[in-house]
Amino acid sequence: MKKIYNLLTGIAAFILLACSTLYAGMSDSDTVILKFRNNASIVIIADENDDLELITAYDLNKILENLNEKIETENGTVILVVNDEFSDYYLKETHEEIQKKKKEKTSEFHYIKRTKTSWNIDVGMNNYLEEDGSFPDDQNAPYTIRPWGSWYIGFFTIFKTRVAGPLFLEWGGGIDWYTFKYENTKIRMSKNDTGVSFIEDPRPAITPIKSKLSITYLDARIIPVLDFSKNREWGRDRLWNEDIGSGFRIGFGPYVGYRIDSWSKYTFRENNNKEKKGEKSNYYLNNFRYGARFQVGFKGVDLFVNYDLNKLYSESKDTPGINAFTFGFTL
Repeated sequence: MKKIYNLLTGIAAFILLACSTLYAGMSDSDTVILKFRNNASIVIIADENDDLELITAYDLNKILENLNEKIETENGTVILVVNDEFSDYYLKETHEEIQKKKKEKTSEFHYIKRTKTSWNIDVGMNNYLEEDGSFPDDQNAPYTIRPWGSWYIGFFTIFKTRVAGPLFLEWGGGIDWYTFKYENTKIRMSKNDTGVSFIEDPRPAITPIKSKLSITYLDARIIPVLDFSKNREWGRDRLWNEDIGSGFRIGFGPYVGYRIDSWSKYTFRENNNKEKKGEKSNYYLNNFRYGARFQVGFKGVDLFVNYDLNKLYSESKDTPGINAFTFGFTL
């Protein structure tokens, strides 16, 4: 009998939920009667539609299983009073659980819909162009560099904020390092009062290994991005970054930088001994740089190109009139 009783109460709870919708359009006093075998019935009377909907928040099984908790008798009718003392006990979810879920849902909404943070590493190669758009090696310039070995690396904290629809803003900043490795390993940089010169080491007894210029910048950028990820939600992970996007994305925007360090290094071998000569200097490099960044990505892969719109060196001195650029990928 107990199994049949529990089955009936379970069915009653299901029918009650359905009936609350069915009778939503009834008059001011709504009545729901659930009839079972052997003339067993459950009668639910609600003064208003809202009261009927409120009943669905209670666990009917729990109420029927605890008929002896608090019972009043009126003209031979058994009445179980669900008052303030027992109301939370009979609820399917307590008030605290409901509020917790609402808070979690609200937090999740803002987390997904507004701004997320990622820690990006940009890795690539450097080069530069002459004023006419040609590479220095086209003119056999002494400052021609070797792309392989002219590495670029940057560490950035990036915030991605949803603006509207698929439009986002990726903004943030970080630190990056440029290395320009000269094609001619004998080249040495020299700074004087009028400018910068690039001369070959004349010593015949040495074997040059490499010569390079390195620059460190603090950078900031803001890139409008169109992200066409499915459902415009965060999706695929990229290494340690969570949910960067599950579809195609493309962006273009400005960046600025401030030079905080620069130095040259010349490595050679003399009398079977490896020697390194380094010198810290500004070499008349521009302290500020600004340019445009283009980036494109799909799922966990992003490619980028940075192009400096201003010259690498100061134009007030006798220096190369070149613009640096970088291309690579984001980890």
